[in-house]
Amino acid sequence: MGKETASKIKGWCRIVYVDATVAMVIGIVVTCSFLIAGAGVLGPLKLAPQGEDVAITLSTIFTSKWGALGGFLFMLAGTAALFSTQIGQLAGWPRLLADAFRLCIPAFKKLSWKKQYRSFLVFFFCTNMFIVYTFGLKPIVLVKLAAVLDGLLLTPLQALWVALGLYVVLPKLLSAEAKPVLKTHWIFLAGLSVAFVEFANFCVFQIPYVFKQE
Repeated sequence: MGKETASKIKGWCRIVYVDATVAMVIGIVVTCSFLIAGAGVLGPLKLAPQGEDVAITLSTIFTSKWGALGGFLFMLAGTAALFSTQIGQLAGWPRLLADAFRLCIPAFKKLSWKKQYRSFLVFFFCTNMFIVYTFGLKPIVLVKLAAVLDGLLLTPLQALWVALGLYVVLPKLLSAEAKPVLKTHWIFLAGLSVAFVEFANFCVFQIPYVFKQE
């Protein structure tokens, strides 16, 4: 890779930085909005729904404010969110993991890209069926377990893989003139390390808690 190509990639990296920063800001705003809305709506009504009652209680509130159509739209939106999240996960995670394995484990390149992608699809299908078989069709338990696995277990693994790719694999792929252009700043290693330690710590405590609740 020449210096000119490296400079073009550097320009693309800046777009990714801006995109990731905007996504982070939106995520923070949305999360804070949910907290404020929950405190403003559920607090005055003295409601603290748990488990399966959460969706039904919120739907009832929507119905009381906006009629039957409001409650129906709320339930419809919740169902659409579940389906879209599942589709996004099945489309995104296998590709992400296939790319990570292909870059970090040279032997994995022997498989074609389609076989790499499909192997992770089959893996996720089998593990999902195992989880459903183990815990049964209990939506709340499954959602809690999925949240822990997706948000806590996979996040430290992501941080580890990204750090490995940036600081071990990437330098080996660059020429001498391209390395200074695409050299990864130390701030990324610091952020990845903090994310790994923080979420791994949560994971150690939260996964046993979910199983205990079951």
